[in-house]
Amino acid sequence: MKIPKILLSIVVHAVVFDVVGVVVSFIVDVLPLAFASRALFYAIWFVDGVFCGLFSFGNSGALVSGDPETDWDWPHQKNGVRTARLVAGVTLVFLAAMIVASVTFPLGGGESVFVPDDEGLTLTYWIGMVIGTVVFLRVMPRPESVADVTVRKAQSSRE
Repeated sequence: MKIPKILLSIVVHAVVFDVVGVVVSFIVDVLPLAFASRALFYAIWFVDGVFCGLFSFGNSGALVSGDPETDWDWPHQKNGVRTARLVAGVTLVFLAAMIVASVTFPLGGGESVFVPDDEGLTLTYWIGMVIGTVVFLRVMPRPESVADVTVRKAQSSRE
């Protein structure tokens, strides 16, 4: 039952962050900004994807952590690493499928500043989500084991 919850969380986050990216892209596209270039839209969608990956990973882990009282502190729980691996695995498989689908079946025709209408921006968004997921996994706090705490206390008592 955890995998469907993770998938639902990923899809909801992807849609919400897509809407945010569309709003920001629309504002930048409509305003007569001197620095508005194609690269700016790639930056917008990349940053949007990274934040989507970060929030999706964190909220998916909280959703499936199993303890409603401490769900937002799920990385510190004793099964936090296992939950993180499950969320990362499901997320990366989903994103790999979306990248393959975006390349195989592009939705947009011409140049657009919106995802999924532009293939390049869509790939940038998905790759940003992959990077956000991997960053969260790498910097996620790990629960300390009893052995680590004992060794640290022993070292501090010698000093």
